[in-house]
Amino acid sequence: MPPSTASTRRTFLRTTIAAGTLGLAGCDATDDICGDDAVEFESTVTDVTDRSLESRPEGAGWPLQNQSGDYRRVTDASGPRTNVGRFWRADSISPQAAIDDGRLYLISDDGRVLVADPATGEIMAEYDQLRRPRDVGVVGPPDNRTLIVTGQDGLHALTPDTSRRQFRLSGGDFFSIAGDDESVYTTGNRSIQAIDLASGSRRWRLDGLHDDGPIANGIVLADTDSGLRAYDTETGEVVWTRRNIYVYSSLCIADETVYAGVLGNVLALSLADGTTDWKFGGEAESFEVPAVTDDTIIAASSTTEGGGGNVYALDRATGEHRWCAALGYRDLGSAAVADGVAYVAGDDLVQARNISDGSILWTHHAEEGYYRAPLVSGDALYVPNENGWVDAFGEL
Repeated sequence: MPPSTASTRRTFLRTTIAAGTLGLAGCDATDDICGDDAVEFESTVTDVTDRSLESRPEGAGWPLQNQSGDYRRVTDASGPRTNVGRFWRADSISPQAAIDDGRLYLISDDGRVLVADPATGEIMAEYDQLRRPRDVGVVGPPDNRTLIVTGQDGLHALTPDTSRRQFRLSGGDFFSIAGDDESVYTTGNRSIQAIDLASGSRRWRLDGLHDDGPIANGIVLADTDSGLRAYDTETGEVVWTRRNIYVYSSLCIADETVYAGVLGNVLALSLADGTTDWKFGGEAESFEVPAVTDDTIIAASSTTEGGGGNVYALDRATGEHRWCAALGYRDLGSAAVADGVAYVAGDDLVQARNISDGSILWTHHAEEGYYRAPLVSGDALYVPNENGWVDAFGEL
């Protein structure tokens, strides 16, 4: 199966505007910081595909694939740590997924939205009234959640069990999803739009090329053709702009700080005004969405001609490098963090590492495939693959 539309679009953005970012990437770069670690890893995961996960994840889970519920890619869940098995695989699946309140949401390669049991992978419901879906996520307050699906024929707002459609925003091809308790924010047709969840009415729209990102303290962040921009969630007015910083949606927010992955750097910016608190310089690699704990940043990178396929642990306050692991020039997705463990995935590899020192807890090495950003819920890990499946991992 070909790479997802979102992946293709990100590749296009990197190609067309990387030249403006390379100047930033050259500042404070640290050469060979990851050394020459092994590029081949022995698999330590047991295949038990005839068994179900013992527990069904409950609660918020991982409602947006690129972000956990608080936009930090960190969860209070336990995740699998030792004696890990691969329990089931859902086939014919696009690499978009979300988990919320005991439901796993997937997109089939023939364009259906599937509601699966996270313990077994069994399909419980489906929605097929859309064309070429792009992304799936769950937004809204805890007592009134809304399933959002974007696609070539607009944005569809559904009940979480997909028993009915609440509203549809037509008028073009929509891509990314972000949301708070009152609104969903989406991009497409060279615009970013804010949609009221209760009524489905458009609250505001701004034209121009956008990829939207996380939301906090009344600010929604967006990657634009002018650089990184912060908008007021109520009015759509521009709060600040950082020109010539292109993040390709690789953003998270923790407290009053924005953490951004760009080509060659991880940046810490003030959420209030966009000024730089610190900058870490890696190789000429494209950093994905950072995961932010109380004191540590975990930043994984996808590859460019200049390097990549590394996982870094940085001091949250200063950006100082703590450790780095080279994963053999693999094209890594964003890391996920749970209970002191960083989960990383890319190409043929899924791996769990201790945040404290980078030591390996377990490794799954597939014979083929292109694993993307993992999702954690309860004591389970779910990893989409661009070859058309999702694998579920848990403790035996």
